[in-house]
Amino acid sequence: ARLHVDALFARQCGTYARAAARYSLETGRAPPRGYNKWFAFAQEHSCLIDEYNQIQRDFAPFY
Repeated sequence: ARLHVDALFARQCGTYARAAARYSLETGRAPPRGYNKWFAFAQEHSCLIDEYNQIQRDFAPFY
């Protein structure tokens, strides 16, 4: 399990530009307003940045 978590963190985007590009690629939309602030917060708190699958499913009915 630890190897899986380590692999998840290893493949996360390390820069805002890469994260924003990946967000656009994954969602088909530009990052929302404030994404840069969220990105900075996520990096400071060691959060997973590039894992959008669940949140995409949760918000799909609203798009």
